[in-house]
Amino acid sequence: MKRLLSEILAGTDITLYLFNYEVRCSGSKHCLTPALMSVLRSHKTEIEQFLSEQPYMSFSNETRTPGSVVCFQRGGNRQLFCVHVATGSAYCYKNLLAGLGSACTVHGIYAPGFGLDWKAMSCIEEMATLYVEQIKMLQPTGPYWLCGYSMGGMVALEMAKLLVQSGNLVKPVIVVDARYPSEEERSSCEFTDQEPDYIWRFFIGAYFDWDWSEKLLETKEFTKLGRSGRLWYLATEGRKMNIGRMWDVDKLATILSFQDTMLRTHFEYRPGVCPVDVGFFYANEESDHSYVARVLSLVGGRSKLISCAGRHISMFFDNENVLQLGRKIGSFMETS
Repeated sequence: MKRLLSEILAGTDITLYLFNYEVRCSGSKHCLTPALMSVLRSHKTEIEQFLSEQPYMSFSNETRTPGSVVCFQRGGNRQLFCVHVATGSAYCYKNLLAGLGSACTVHGIYAPGFGLDWKAMSCIEEMATLYVEQIKMLQPTGPYWLCGYSMGGMVALEMAKLLVQSGNLVKPVIVVDARYPSEEERSSCEFTDQEPDYIWRFFIGAYFDWDWSEKLLETKEFTKLGRSGRLWYLATEGRKMNIGRMWDVDKLATILSFQDTMLRTHFEYRPGVCPVDVGFFYANEESDHSYVARVLSLVGGRSKLISCAGRHISMFFDNENVLQLGRKIGSFMETS
């Protein structure tokens, strides 16, 4: 199937990906010809199965080097750089494209190691330094547009700080429901040699199912197991129930270690004030919005709050919510 798709997509910038377990396409409109769409539809079932087994649940003819910036869409003169979430993936930003439209070029910044050797960087400051170097290869001078969802919002702010310190112009940073842990949250999620429940909850939710992660961590059958037992349980039960897309125990162990390091960097990050303006897009269905004030306390410039439909997860992975989010981000860029 990989060879067949390489032949079908040869000479195009088309990416195939799964969204809510359905095959979607992104890329230049002139490449999405009726003939190409007809061929893809004829292999729909095989493509769905193939994509479900890929690291990003996606496929394109472009290759990704460690920590590289991947172009999701080519548009106008403006370039929007979107920083990965805590999983290390930037793939969720592809869901914004329909709402954003084609007025700007959109790039996703993946964490080094994601889907490759699964080795994470040790701190957010290190990530930001590398990513600034990389985006400057694509855009040597400002103004720079940066975007970050969840943990990516904190990395984007650190990048903005570095850019400003080196004399670059930075447009208002697009921060989408970013979280900056409170002292209480830091103390309740202390990291030891064994991954805390916080890590397991995130890991199971991100790679299997969010509802299942909450249920599992409330059952003695699961919580009494050690690390190896839990991974074996996830692999075997996940396969039985067809939850998740990865059931290899050794691979899960490697990814769990990667996630542990990624989330530690988030909890250990204590930045100074970032001297930029910010547009903060927050999920209006969350019951507690205290995190908004904590993030904005780190902003030295002006802040604009934009209410968005959904909760932290559903605002990006619900079709209607993410469409509206993309439109609001596009409007914010036009008027800023």
